[in-house]
Amino acid sequence: MERADELIGQILSVMPAGSAMAVVSDHGFEKVNTTVDLVSLAKQQGITTLIQGGGIVVAPDERAAEFLRQTAKDSRYGIGREIGKDELAKFPSSLPPNPAAAFEPADGFMFSASKGEVISHPEEIGNHGHWPMRYRAVFILWGKSIQHETLPEFSMKEIAGKFAGIMGVSF
Repeated sequence: MERADELIGQILSVMPAGSAMAVVSDHGFEKVNTTVDLVSLAKQQGITTLIQGGGIVVAPDERAAEFLRQTAKDSRYGIGREIGKDELAKFPSSLPPNPAAAFEPADGFMFSASKGEVISHPEEIGNHGHWPMRYRAVFILWGKSIQHETLPEFSMKEIAGKFAGIMGVSF
């Protein structure tokens, strides 16, 4: 981070007058210490409907939802906060519509298929930010004509419009 900050400072110091610079990352990063294969664990109990992917596990039906709620009581499985239905509805995705429940992983955990072990160490030390509430990225826009402000969190889909406004083009 310090090196990136240093490089940005060097770029800013040599930018021609009247220019602007934007720094945007496509997603954040979270350290992952443990990978949990909840689909395999659920199959051991006859539940075959769970859908998991890095930062979310989805129960399409009530039986799978109850399995997740009970399993979440054991911290070894890294099941974090249950994502509310209103929050799920804010983020269009390829998830099944109206699932019975969805959970994000606890800090340091990621949901992923394994090679036989339900709980394992990941092949990587981290992964991009998970569920959108933790899927934070960097947005910096700098230049002489750009007014300083701290923005609230916003969708990455709004970035193009922000750039267009700064450049004076319609979008």
